[in-house]
This record gives sequence, C-alpha cells and structure tokens, in this order.
Amino acid sequence: TEAKVLPVVVKADVRGSLEAILAAFEEIRTDEVAVNVVSSGVGGLSESDINLAITAGAVVIGFNVRAEATA
Repeated sequence: TEAKVLPVVVKADVRGSLEAILAAFEEIRTDEVAVNVVSSGVGGLSESDINLAITAGAVVIGFNVRAEATA
C-alpha cells in the first residue's frame, strides 16, 4: 500500500527552530506515513503562504510566529 502523505507549510521564528521541526518530520517518516513540506521559512505567515497551502491542500504550521494582517 502507498504511504499516506501530509502536505505542510511550515514557518518558524528562527532558523534553528525551523531546522529542528524539519528534522522531526524526517524522523517520523515510515512506510505508512510521510510529511511533505510544500514550503518552509523563517518569519510570519504571509498571504502567499496561506494561498500556497490552500492550493496544495496543506496544513499550515507556525512555530512562535503570527500571521501577517493580510493573511
């Protein structure tokens, strides 16, 4: 059977946090489930991040960040 794939958009407050989150996603990968990081970066959640997530059917994860007013 094919693995279930969860698409995500990830934004974090600092690079170190982002790298730790991305590493954790790799560690939880199994034959049954995988995380597909559609986009990642440092800084607040922007309107383009949200639009990308909608288009990709992705979950948005923000770590210690806020959405910008336009998002």
